[in-house]
Amino acid sequence: MSCNFLRAFVVAFTLAALSDGARADVYASPPVYGGGEFTFNGLIGCRIFNAGSTRVDVIQRRIYSSANTAMTIKFDNCDVPLGVNKYCVYTAASNGNNAYSCKLVTSQSNTELRGVAEFMSSTFVILNALPMEK
Repeated sequence: MSCNFLRAFVVAFTLAALSDGARADVYASPPVYGGGEFTFNGLIGCRIFNAGSTRVDVIQRRIYSSANTAMTIKFDNCDVPLGVNKYCVYTAASNGNNAYSCKLVTSQSNTELRGVAEFMSSTFVILNALPMEK
């Protein structure tokens, strides 16, 4: 009798752990490159828009270089729940002749975020932009 109870408990625990409530969405961009003289004076921006019907908690925001380095985030207003039809951005300074990718993780699954990774000049001219995907 206790063996059946233990099996039922293990099955229930496993199902709960695999439910949507325990999952998160991950969005990432392909590498975006600015090129030329802009690689040392540029800015990488990750812009996010919540097109869904509920607020979204963005629990992790990162920018990675093609040198496999996590960049230091210089500006970030995505550190609070992102409301419906709201927008946020996080940025880092470029550190050389690299390409850069944006990544974010939400605490919920089935989110409807839209995002773009941008490489900008020091005067904020967008040189290249690629969409983030789930």
